[in-house]
Amino acid sequence: MPDTETPAEAARTEMARQIVILVFSVAGVVAYVWAQRQATDPDLSRTTRMRASKGLERGWARLAGWAWRQAERARLAYERDSA
Repeated sequence: MPDTETPAEAARTEMARQIVILVFSVAGVVAYVWAQRQATDPDLSRTTRMRASKGLERGWARLAGWAWRQAERARLAYERDSA
């Protein structure tokens, strides 16, 4: 069976192969650095969880504030309509 791949197709195939290699290499380095930090700093995961929970707490506080303002607006509108 003859090879019918043009030079442009061969270049695109090689480029795609190299991009995949690059992406997996970068992901591997990131995973390695993360694992090294976890191994050398046992408190890192605790700190990360604490940061995440504080961010979640701020989000819930914003949502509660928004709900409170909505409820106040509804109460004032009701009192205005009832009067």
